[in-house]
Amino acid sequence: MKDPLIHTLAAALSVASLSLSVPASAAPQIFFGEDLSNGYPILNSHPHSDAAHSDFVDAIAGYQYGYDDLESYAAGSRTPGTMALDFGNLGTLTLSGGYMVNAAAGSASSFPFSGTHYWETNGSQNAQSLSQSFSFSQPVSGFGFYGSDFNDYTNPGSPTLATVYFADGTTSAYTIGSTSSPNGSALFWGFLSPDAQITGVTFADTLNRGDDWLGFDNFYVVGAPLSAVPEPGTLALFSLGLAGLAATRLRRRPRKG
Repeated sequence: MKDPLIHTLAAALSVASLSLSVPASAAPQIFFGEDLSNGYPILNSHPHSDAAHSDFVDAIAGYQYGYDDLESYAAGSRTPGTMALDFGNLGTLTLSGGYMVNAAAGSASSFPFSGTHYWETNGSQNAQSLSQSFSFSQPVSGFGFYGSDFNDYTNPGSPTLATVYFADGTTSAYTIGSTSSPNGSALFWGFLSPDAQITGVTFADTLNRGDDWLGFDNFYVVGAPLSAVPEPGTLALFSLGLAGLAATRLRRRPRKG
């Protein structure tokens, strides 16, 4: 006859292994803050954007993630191109349709948030369609950045449309910011989706007008939740403990005969 304790221990070990390896389900989260300027000059303080950034950083504390403030890249000519940012084991983030500039060479209304370098795109240099694409070399759980001079390219304006591309081939669209932001406004936008990883994000003018600039800075790329990886030491100790209990029970069985 099967020993009920042994059967129970085996079941417990199986359940424990699953609980250690499967993360809890979580819906996508968006982190957004916006600070509207009074026109020129550009904003030097952006508390709402900073608050959204702080919330995003707190939310990804339990994840693998990387950060790049773009200061290590040389500023080039204002000719649209691509640039790959290396995030180590999280892969690369490829920026397309813009160029790296410094604060002195950028437009009058876009600007960096840390240091002097940032990524800028201009619609009139992209066939009159203000769009910016970011692609990841491998699926990721999230993405975040600071942005400048969004949503001021028409009067009264139109919100920027963010299209998120998921690893399963589906997409979702989100509007970013107010319908009319003055020149030099600031924002932070973060997207966190651990249960439906993403492969890219595109930002575009919803009215398909592009005679303006957008600035991007301080990029975050978020990998898998740390809790999704079972700690070998914890699982091994638990397994040894159960095995020890089972062995003790076997030794205590009375012999037949």
